[in-house]
Amino acid sequence: MGVLKSMLEHLAEITKKIDEAVSKGYNLSDWGDQMKFLHALQIQAQTLLGIVQRSCSLLGYAPRTY
Repeated sequence: MGVLKSMLEHLAEITKKIDEAVSKGYNLSDWGDQMKFLHALQIQAQTLLGIVQRSCSLLGYAPRTY
């Protein structure tokens, strides 16, 4: 389960960094801020999908698609 633990730690770190950036303030009218947050949320979502896929695999279910 080392891989799953590593993925969960990665998800927690990404979430922490997003929370820190939000607490500093942002302007979603600014293209740079939009892209920063969209990219961070995309990485967070991809990590979560990877965790679900790995969990399914550990439970014996073969995911058909990502």
